[in-house]
Amino acid sequence: MSLTEFGGGSAGAVFVPEDGRRLGTVLICHERYGLVQHTLDLAKRLADAGYLAIAPDFTFDWDGDKAALARGDVTADLEDAVVIRHLGAAAAFAAANLVADPDRVAVVGVCASGSYPLLASSVLPRLAAVLMLYGGASDTDVTDERRPSYREILSTLHAPVLGIFGEDDHVVALPDVLRLRGLLEDNGISYEFTLFPHMPHGWLNSTMSQRYRPREGEQAWSLVLSFLDRAFAGEFDRTRRVWRFSADVATDYDFTTKVRLP
Repeated sequence: MSLTEFGGGSAGAVFVPEDGRRLGTVLICHERYGLVQHTLDLAKRLADAGYLAIAPDFTFDWDGDKAALARGDVTADLEDAVVIRHLGAAAAFAAANLVADPDRVAVVGVCASGSYPLLASSVLPRLAAVLMLYGGASDTDVTDERRPSYREILSTLHAPVLGIFGEDDHVVALPDVLRLRGLLEDNGISYEFTLFPHMPHGWLNSTMSQRYRPREGEQAWSLVLSFLDRAFAGEFDRTRRVWRFSADVATDYDFTTKVRLP
């Protein structure tokens, strides 16, 4: 994998649409494993759909064991300031070198990086869209005492939010999703949330065979592309609030029964 350096100790993988279309820039954040194949696959799919896709490596200047990180044996406990620095560097590089429109930038967070798109609003005030894929809603995200409260973070956010979650997720519970939904409503932020029935954590990850669910993964990906298209087309009127919540959940839902799949 060849990384492009953005300057200031930041780098990432850059995917430019082959047909020359620039429907917008999407910064896609990697999971806890670092910049591994799954994130690169998603970035490539975004480029194939016509977006300039950039996957920052949030561990580029981290001095830990990256091989162990990729295996999931260790974690890189990244401070918000580090995340914000890498996102800002990626967006600045795109604007300066790839003629990216600063009004057409979206950020996607996946799993452990689910909260990163919310943090991005501090360095990308013209952010067009926020996408959270089964992350960003857990107790760890919302109650992290090292960062400002979610209410404070959301007070600076003006972009619409897409949230995709799974019923059988062992990390993000249904009450977590409902709490995040309430926080967005309290702050007057437009959102579209979908909670898929029976889906475990990580069901979009084709590199993890026991988690991957191809049919539902394609359904979720269609929601991602539709949301990006509409957000970049300016279909979310900032003078109005759009709140959409769709869920298919068992009446006897019990988060304590959810397990981590390999």
